[in-house]
This record gives sequence, C-alpha cells and structure tokens, in this order.
Amino acid sequence: MQLMGVRSSTPDGRLVAVLVEDGGRRVLAVPVAAREGLLLSVGQASSPSTWTELLESCLRACGSHPVAVELDVDADARLVARVHLEPVDAGAPLDVRAARGRTGVDCAPGDGLVLAVARGLIVVASDDALRLRAVDLGEDAAAERVVGWRGLYGMPDTRG
Repeated sequence: MQLMGVRSSTPDGRLVAVLVEDGGRRVLAVPVAAREGLLLSVGQASSPSTWTELLESCLRACGSHPVAVELDVDADARLVARVHLEPVDAGAPLDVRAARGRTGVDCAPGDGLVLAVARGLIVVASDDALRLRAVDLGEDAAAERVVGWRGLYGMPDTRG
C-alpha cells in the first residue's frame, strides 16, 4: 500500500491517511490523530520523528528491527495494525506476505503508518481489511482522482 496523503474526513476535522493498494484500485482510509497526520503529511525528510528512531534503536538493542506494518481488522471490523519484526542478523530478502509469520507487535494504525513512513517500511493490508474497509475505485471519476494523486506524489499510473 502507498500513502497518498492525509485528508480531513468530516466537517469536525477528523483526519484520515489515504492509502492506495499497490497496483490495485482499492483505497483504505486510516483514522489518524492530529500529530500523526502532521508527521505523515510533511513526510519524514523534513520532520524527523524522534520516537521512531528511539523505537528502532531499542529494538536493535534487543536483537530485532521492524520490517513491515500490516493493517488488519478485529472481530468488530475495526482497523488495527501490527509491526512485524525480524532478527537483526537475518540476511534473506523480505517476502511481504511472509512477514505475517514473523514476530509482531500490535499498535494503533496511525502509529504504524508513522513508523512505516519514517523508517521506510513496507505497508501491507490483510485480505479482510481490504474486503471490509477498502473502497473500490472502479468508477471512472474516482479512478481518475487516484491517477492524479499518484502524479502529485511522483508514483506511476498503474492502470492497465
């Protein structure tokens, strides 16, 4: 999944991070707090998040490092997240779907996204999350908006 940006979801100012499926047409809107929204919207290059550096340093001291963030849903269809960890000495290339079998730590979806953006981690969404929470951009107008977003963020048009 690729972060497209942070948008206000309602007139009361609640924020969502908008993610688009890699090579697909489905979108997930992940609720985020104001701090998370600011960190995600400005990008990590211009605003480093010290808690993500601290977390990664602590994990390395304990012999592991984060490799992926998975978005999923709980039994009530609420969006949840998990940071997948791998031993520091593991040298094999990461298979995104295999990350689900690794050690993981539950976290808030917004925190997981901030960590993923800050540390360059892979973001995946479970089949259940995509089935229950994604929006299919099959309609032409919505698909055109995603193409515009992709262009705005320097991502290729994956329609084909």
